[in-house]
Amino acid sequence: MSVSAGALLLLLMLATMAEVPCHAGTRVELLNSCMRKMVEGVRVKVSCLDRLHVEGYDCEGGCEVGLFCDEDVEEGAELARMEKCKTMPFPSHQQEELQRRFRSVPQEHAARMGEVSKRLHLPLLWELFKARRLAQHPLYEYLLTVPKGLNFLNWPEEERAALEGTNLALSARSELSDMKLVCQELSLGEEMTWDDMMWCRSVVLERCFLQGLVKPAGAVLGREEEDLLPCFLPVMDLINHDALASCKLSGDESHVILRASKKMAKGEQLFFNYGSSKSNEELMFAYGFALEDNPADKLEHSAASRFSCVESDPDMFKRKMSLLKDHILTVIPEENRILTKTFYISMDIPTGISMDNISNIAILLSDEVASFLPPFTCDPEDLAEIEKGQPIRIYPEMLEELKEMQEVKLEKLDKLDLSKLPGSRAIFASNYVQGLIEIVAACIQRLQKLIDGALNQDEKRDEKEGRGAERMEREGEET
Repeated sequence: MSVSAGALLLLLMLATMAEVPCHAGTRVELLNSCMRKMVEGVRVKVSCLDRLHVEGYDCEGGCEVGLFCDEDVEEGAELARMEKCKTMPFPSHQQEELQRRFRSVPQEHAARMGEVSKRLHLPLLWELFKARRLAQHPLYEYLLTVPKGLNFLNWPEEERAALEGTNLALSARSELSDMKLVCQELSLGEEMTWDDMMWCRSVVLERCFLQGLVKPAGAVLGREEEDLLPCFLPVMDLINHDALASCKLSGDESHVILRASKKMAKGEQLFFNYGSSKSNEELMFAYGFALEDNPADKLEHSAASRFSCVESDPDMFKRKMSLLKDHILTVIPEENRILTKTFYISMDIPTGISMDNISNIAILLSDEVASFLPPFTCDPEDLAEIEKGQPIRIYPEMLEELKEMQEVKLEKLDKLDLSKLPGSRAIFASNYVQGLIEIVAACIQRLQKLIDGALNQDEKRDEKEGRGAERMEREGEET
């Protein structure tokens, strides 16, 4: 591989940047140089880019760079236009080497590898890796300016351990395990170091856009898999997050277009909204930050448990399976297991006592869902009511069990020690944990209301049944 003197100087500068806490100035200079070349079309032509520049500034997370206006901009003004054929992944790119490595994977591991590769977007990871090593690649110089990511995966292991037991820590462990599996099975370690893999995955998580966002106006987003695939857009990946976005992406048949979504003054920073529906867990995992009082915050839970059912009643078993498929669960009868869909619970938890509400709360709180839900009992009357779509009887004992589990969860969250986390990470981790605590506490309160309501219903039912029994007794005596 031939590398120019300029590229070697760039590598040396970036290596220096990696050793010092704050290097916004050096990186800003390199990025603005890359942008000037893109305007001139030396490697990648990006029109209108001379209306923007990169600046460094201090923020809660330390030193940051962002994209700023060079002039006053009207709403709807075009800020950048880039040919789609220059975005990554390149439509015509043939990844023969990666395909060859896949063909060498043992048959018994092929299905698992295919699944992991798809989830990690391995073809794009591989192309990013190759592009940063090949001086002739159109995005080579630009990719050299992209630093190691700030997302939760890049936190040191001892810092991730501070959030042990949360969904975020579990997701990170699973992700890192999958990445190691890919490196091992495809023998990527022969060429791609673990740092290379972490860098590539961070770029995909933090800096890529969904292809569906840059489709032509009015296009039907019908091919869901394609719309959800990531693509890398140089320069546009520099735009930081704010709930009040000031620009937006669109596309035509051949270009990706960045436009102002409001009027902006000279020197104003451009912002995207990374997703108004993203919870703190999603923001921490992909970007490494969490918002205080995030209105979209929610707690994610997926459960899997054995199906406790009386096998001696085939008709009952069949009816339960049908109910599970209609309502909340995906059932694998041959394995006698239940796999739930992913459920979320937020501060706006429904207070009703319908079967769906209770089921969702139960899935949130317990992996042993089958033990607590009325649909899993062998009471034909309950099943008949559910099949009719009627509210079912709520058992206070079940709710008490769920409430105790949530209280244990709350106690564990309260005991998390975030004091040893440095600077902004302590702030973001605190925002994440505090959001979970508020959701769990709200869930406990609402469960208590459900318990009180269920107990009142039981008392009224017992009182009514008692009066009925007394009446029948009197009628018997009279007879």
